[in-house]
Amino acid sequence: GGWRMSAAYVGSRGNHLLRRYEANQFPNPTRTADGTLFFPRDASNTPIFGINPNFGSITIISSDAQSFYNALQISLNRNVGSRFSVGASYTWSKSVDDSSVGHTTNTGQFGLDRLMDRGSSDFHIPHRLALNYFITAPFGKGQPLLSEGAAAKVLGGWRLNGIVNVRKGAPFSAGSNVRYTGYLFAAQRPDLIRSEEHTSELQSH
Repeated sequence: GGWRMSAAYVGSRGNHLLRRYEANQFPNPTRTADGTLFFPRDASNTPIFGINPNFGSITIISSDAQSFYNALQISLNRNVGSRFSVGASYTWSKSVDDSSVGHTTNTGQFGLDRLMDRGSSDFHIPHRLALNYFITAPFGKGQPLLSEGAAAKVLGGWRLNGIVNVRKGAPFSAGSNVRYTGYLFAAQRPDLIRSEEHTSELQSH
């Protein structure tokens, strides 16, 4: 029906990207049976591994972060007669990384394990749709109206166009900042889901 269509795959991978983390944040954690890391609630009497109480902060800038981007891009275009054209483009994508902000600010739960922070990029937009149109005014030379004379020169050659962009919102991470005894700094987000048993116990009280 006169439509022009194109489809493409776009992918990229970033290696040796910069990330920044706090190296003086935690004592050495233990790993539980399900593989998660456990940090004692009160670390004041915990043997210290890697933490230096003489410093408030030790910032490390490392170049071991990674990023992954995959996208399907589809575009459609069509001319309707000699005066009207319409087009659409759609992108379905996924962007994942270890650190979206790089080394500009302290991020991360536990800097020694960068994979704990792997997830959707801060700028990840999974769906993007763009629509555009062009309409040539019916005036001027070669057009059905006012094709001659001064009016044709003034009103002819004009085009009306428009672009509409629709996209899904960016991801959001819930934050927290709870300090415990023996820790110099606090984690930036929760990483455990409250068990039903614990929830029932709280409700009973």
